[in-house]
Amino acid sequence: LSLHDALPISMTDEARFAALQRRWYTRRQSEFLTLVLLNIGYSLRRQHAALFRVADGSCTTEFVRGLMQRHLATRRVFDRQTQVFRTGSRMLYDVIGEPDSRLRRAAEPDAVTQRLITLDVLIACRERPYLATEAEKVDFFTDLFNVPVAALPGHLYRSHRPDVPPTTRHFVDRVPVLLGSDDLTFVYVQRWAPLGAFAGFLNAYTSLLRRLPHAVIRFC
Repeated sequence: LSLHDALPISMTDEARFAALQRRWYTRRQSEFLTLVLLNIGYSLRRQHAALFRVADGSCTTEFVRGLMQRHLATRRVFDRQTQVFRTGSRMLYDVIGEPDSRLRRAAEPDAVTQRLITLDVLIACRERPYLATEAEKVDFFTDLFNVPVAALPGHLYRSHRPDVPPTTRHFVDRVPVLLGSDDLTFVYVQRWAPLGAFAGFLNAYTSLLRRLPHAVIRFC
């Protein structure tokens, strides 16, 4: 069984593309939006052009203008010239089946940098399918590799209300997992933080990695 054929069937990318195409967007625009919404929440003009290997010109301008005019994205300028677009529209996340995604929230500048680097890596690996959401990753590793849920990287969240039980969320770091023909690549992007953060990532993922036949960590 190829890992390509083992993708979870929660809501496939093709279904997401089709849903976005029913709401004003072309196939290419839908592909870019899905990539951004599932993984990053932020993007640059040049990344839209890079995904399709075209010049940053009128097509990108039209796409960005449409998002802004429909109030589906906001723009922030860094260093007086770098335009960063945050796509936090609840409507768009509803369309792709992720209405509760935390990527809708605004992030601090260092986290935005980390996300933009992650998007660059995903664009560079555009030919490889990937796992983005918590549900996709949990289903994939538990179903295909029989990894116990307890062995997946998780974080326990406790409510301030005594009547609400604690909840464990998995893969809260949102590290993308690229699928190869016979291997998995975990894309770890180091923002401006001590290198010890990478050690923390390795510790959190050790139980999972030990249960995989072949895994690669791409440190960026």
